[in-house]
Amino acid sequence: MTGVSERSQHISNLKYEGYINQKCIAPIIDLFNNKVISCSISERPTMPMIDDILMKAFARLDAGTNPVLHSDQGWQYRH
Repeated sequence: MTGVSERSQHISNLKYEGYINQKCIAPIIDLFNNKVISCSISERPTMPMIDDILMKAFARLDAGTNPVLHSDQGWQYRH
């Protein structure tokens, strides 16, 4: 598994799946190749869920890289 390149741009958005037992899915996706960089699933959106996907994504970065993260700017990303 290679690190994320310096020029990468990523997106993140919360999505709900299922009808009866809905789950909230929060991925971070590389816009260059559409690969999932990190992902978390929860019963509902929470700050620990967002912290989890961000920490997983940070762990994959090469030293000195500065990727851009585009999000829906929901409350989870404003802290």
